[in-house]
Amino acid sequence: MAERTGGKIGYIHLPDMMKDGLTRFDTWFYPQLDKEGMIVDARWNLGGFVSQLVLERLRRKIVSFDRSRGGGVYTYPYRTLNGPFVVLTNEFAGSDGDIFPTSVQLEKLAPVIGTRSWGGVVGIRGDKPLVDGGMVTEPEAAWWDPQQGWALENRGVIPDIEIDNRPEEVARGSTRSSIAASRK
Repeated sequence: MAERTGGKIGYIHLPDMMKDGLTRFDTWFYPQLDKEGMIVDARWNLGGFVSQLVLERLRRKIVSFDRSRGGGVYTYPYRTLNGPFVVLTNEFAGSDGDIFPTSVQLEKLAPVIGTRSWGGVVGIRGDKPLVDGGMVTEPEAAWWDPQQGWALENRGVIPDIEIDNRPEEVARGSTRSSIAASRK
């Protein structure tokens, strides 16, 4: 990403909304705050439960700048992104990987780009082990918001800008995509 943007845009991939995703966010978000913008890639996100923590950091707005006598300039609140960001999603993102881009859209924080996500947001509880080593799960928690109601489940996130990753490009390992449709 750095070579494509001349080092001006930061990039973070969140593989899930659990320990690995939050660790990657913390590892890569702060060192890239000097960039002019950021891409938060939630494609292939396996879900989890930490999207609120990521969202909280991205929704921060700069109130002012502090300049120290020694010349350092700092944002207030400290360590806040000073530029726009976008969120990428695809049909392989689900659960909290659906909830995160939906929340970004609901708060009008940034455009969501990609393909419609999976739409599997009802959390499950798997606390009933079977004697053969299997597990019984049950639906536990569902997503509802005032604008869409229960519509996220089984529908997924509809991106603001639809871009399809063509199978042959994904197979080659290319991140370039073809535009399937323009802005809604």
